[in-house]
Amino acid sequence: MTESEIFYISGEPLTVPDSALRLHKDIVAELRVLLECRTSNPLDIGFRSGFEKVLSIYDAYQKETLIANGKQISCRAGCSCCCAHWVEDVNSFEIQIIVDYIKKYMPRQVGEIIRTCKEDIAAMENLEKIVDEKLAALDTQAEIDSSLLLLSSFYQLERPCPLLTSQGQCSVYSVRPVTCRIYMNLSDPIRCSTSNINYGEVVTCVLDMQEEANELLDELHLKFRRGGGCSALRAGIWEELNGTA
Repeated sequence: MTESEIFYISGEPLTVPDSALRLHKDIVAELRVLLECRTSNPLDIGFRSGFEKVLSIYDAYQKETLIANGKQISCRAGCSCCCAHWVEDVNSFEIQIIVDYIKKYMPRQVGEIIRTCKEDIAAMENLEKIVDEKLAALDTQAEIDSSLLLLSSFYQLERPCPLLTSQGQCSVYSVRPVTCRIYMNLSDPIRCSTSNINYGEVVTCVLDMQEEANELLDELHLKFRRGGGCSALRAGIWEELNGTA
């Protein structure tokens, strides 16, 4: 077993069992295959099926790791507090896959998704100005991570993801990005309220892939990036749906 690159918010590390490490080798192998494919379109069936295989293996990797650490995910359908986060680090090809899914299976919602994304982007930009002004006015030597403060502040606005249904379920769940898949709660979901974000009451876990796989995902992101190449979910979807990507 090896110590993972995944940590609870409280800082407690998980360990990855040998069974999960073997699965991770398969993830790396599949990602290398995707990098070697000559397609310039992530919507091609070969790429799509290959990436779906990566996600399937990751699900198994995640399950093996949690079992080895005696942990269990408490997240359930309709439990959507975390979906108020400003989601960053979404791969370019994932955004294209998500937008393709929206156009195929949710064409009537396109206008509403564009409108909500635009409103959320404006809210984030306004919040960024406020945070910058507040930090500049502080008479303190303490180091404050402005990025974390900004993300925390946006979360507390409680603006649900534009892809969330009125029942609190992800409308693109089958093609949701990796950055959403790695984030989970291991405690009572009721404690995920936005009011608790600055407290250590929620055992939240980011169960990421290992460094080698993440580096390959970064390469794939660059390979398929186009336009502004925005990696924020809302901004990336807005660009793609408006044809500005």
